Amino acid sequence: MKKHHLLSVMVLLFVTVTFSAQTVSTLYASTDAMIRRNGLFGDNENHGDYPFINMHAWTNQGMFVAHRSLIEFDLTEIPADSIYYATLKLYSDRNTTFYPEGHVYLQDLPQNDLVIYRITEEWGEYEVTWNKRPDVTFDNEVYVPATSQGFMDLEVDVTDLVRDMLDDPENGHGFMIQLLTEFFYTRTVFASSDNEYHEFHPRLEVGYSTERISENSLNEQFKVYPNPTPGVITVVSLQNSNTKPYSITIVNGLGKEIISRENISQNRIGFDLTLQSKGLYYINIYRNELLIGTEKIVVQ
Repeated sequence: MKKHHLLSVMVLLFVTVTFSAQTVSTLYASTDAMIRRNGLFGDNENHGDYPFINMHAWTNQGMFVAHRSLIEFDLTEIPADSIYYATLKLYSDRNTTFYPEGHVYLQDLPQNDLVIYRITEEWGEYEVTWNKRPDVTFDNEVYVPATSQGFMDLEVDVTDLVRDMLDDPENGHGFMIQLLTEFFYTRTVFASSDNEYHEFHPRLEVGYSTERISENSLNEQFKVYPNPTPGVITVVSLQNSNTKPYSITIVNGLGKEIISRENISQNRIGFDLTLQSKGLYYINIYRNELLIGTEKIVVQ
């Protein structure tokens, strides 16, 4: 159900799956809107019920037009200090006749790459306009590469942005998505929560622990190195593991488990990530099926 004001009462659709001390929640957008710059003086029209998340630079009767999109998810049920990944999922509406070409560019090279910012001010879905757009911060902004595919769904790691929203909720009011370079003619477009096809609605998948993740506890019990790494890492137990076996899972930035080891008794164990893509990974360490800590590593 869409909300008309951030403080209004609403029912939020979500799916939660729990495995031992891990929980994965899929949140559907509570609020989204498109804002449009029309010419030199912006635009005072509201587009809160626009059926598309549309990032777009074009011309209209010789006048420059730019579209950006705002989207927010209700994070109140997510523990502030325990997430290990967050993935924003946007879907192309393959049935649309409004944008039948999907993502497009009319230049020699694709220039429809995107950037995602954290919104730091409250905004109303049915009040926001280009000229009344909320402020954003560049902290932990996320870059999304260009695509030459007409219809391509998007899954992007927004873990750091979501962590920032949870750590500072007064300055965490969703995402603003725009073209990195707003120069015509180019577009990247997905379905919004007002789209008639529910299966294309945007969502945010968040993986988190039902137990508090203590970085101090992890640092006292384990050491993970090198970080950043070219691919090979070592996990060292600083305690006697023969009496307290532990388990390790490694997940990528999209939350997909790529390595799992159980009942580890040795004090030192290595993992080879050289065949994995470069980027963020999370090492989760368990004892007695309880998550005792997590560490973020970077594969270069």
